[in-house]
Amino acid sequence: MRTILVALSVSLPLAVMTGACTQVPELDVATESVRIVDVVKRVKCDIYDALTEDTGNGRRLISNREGYRWLENWTAQVDLNLLVNNQTGLTPAATIVDPLHQVAIPRVGTFSQSFTLGLGGGVNTTAARTETLTFSLSVKEIEAEFRNPSHKSWAYQNCQFDNGVGLRSDLKLKEWVASALAPADTRRPYLTVGHHKSPRSSASSGTRKAGSKVQGGAGALSVRMLSLSAQEDRKQVSDALKAVSDVMNKIRALRGGLPGDQLNREINQTIEMARAALRSIKDDPSQKAVREHLRVAEITLTWVGRFSTLSRRQDLPQGQITRLVDQLATDIDEISTFATTREIEEALRTLQEGKAELELVLANLDPPIDSISHQVQFVLSFNANVSPGWTLVRFRGPSPNSGLVSGSHANTHTLTIVMGASPSDVSNKLNALQIGTNIGNALNTTTIRVAPVQ
Repeated sequence: MRTILVALSVSLPLAVMTGACTQVPELDVATESVRIVDVVKRVKCDIYDALTEDTGNGRRLISNREGYRWLENWTAQVDLNLLVNNQTGLTPAATIVDPLHQVAIPRVGTFSQSFTLGLGGGVNTTAARTETLTFSLSVKEIEAEFRNPSHKSWAYQNCQFDNGVGLRSDLKLKEWVASALAPADTRRPYLTVGHHKSPRSSASSGTRKAGSKVQGGAGALSVRMLSLSAQEDRKQVSDALKAVSDVMNKIRALRGGLPGDQLNREINQTIEMARAALRSIKDDPSQKAVREHLRVAEITLTWVGRFSTLSRRQDLPQGQITRLVDQLATDIDEISTFATTREIEEALRTLQEGKAELELVLANLDPPIDSISHQVQFVLSFNANVSPGWTLVRFRGPSPNSGLVSGSHANTHTLTIVMGASPSDVSNKLNALQIGTNIGNALNTTTIRVAPVQ
């Protein structure tokens, strides 16, 4: 009995000490601050290196290159989770033994007998501290900041960091971005820009709407062309003006519908007549008004025919739509310099509306890659235990088969990065990864101890 009391006198103070360990783990502000700042700098440098390239004007975003425009508005959301977990446990166990008299069996042998009673219990404590830092970065913002060499050198050490351990090691973010974007490499793309989901505005319907807008300017021009032809004494110019008036009347009669093959041929013939007439009067200052109206008619008819052809195609690549927008913008700029008349204003307005339709198609194209995500985790843990024990005639304990006192300390650092064009999609993806990380951390820090029955 004295031995049992000794064991209890040892276990009870240890239990009190174990309970006292349930305190918030220490936080070294200076060390943690340096580590977090270091991670932020590494993340920004790796994103900059991965999404920029060397050009004649220094490093510039690869989104400026043809085929990579879909990266232009990409943002990154970064989540840094620092978890510190301290655990202590006291799991005493004892076995009380009551020896009984021996039993002798003739011609078999003598056997010892005893009665045993196993006792066990436990006190476990867990104290955890979780630090979470979430921030967003625009790829354009990073490129603009690093464009200043002196700032990059002073604040980011030219992105030359020591390769330490954990979060202070090379995080391999540049390699991750390069491998994740490889399927969309323009040299051999397996994923391309297009309508991969339910189309919000397909290219074919968009060009049809753009063509319908441009056709709206044909009505006013047809009347103006007929009026000019009546005043023109040059047959080539007069014939061109009449042809333009006739074909534009036919276009107006379509009421936004697509021109057929026959009308498309007439449109192309009229365009050639208009160009020939323009060449014949290009140096005649008295023909400025006729020249400007003929040029507007030529541009309008060219786009009517072009949109008619394109709208019959199932879809258009991003590069072709971009070139169409640029060409249309050039024509609009030219017409904007002409003398203002009601007919020219009407034609200019319809061309601008057609350009807006194309820009809408361009804006609604789905990128080849919606988003990419990356997560790295570092776990550093320490543990120790003490297992004293006595084996006596009537007592074994206090920890015959398990540690009496145990303790552990674990640091879990998780860095999660999600990149994409849609802030809402990026945020949702990051939230999903955060939930998974939190569940994993909770499972890792939950300990169930069962004292063995002796």
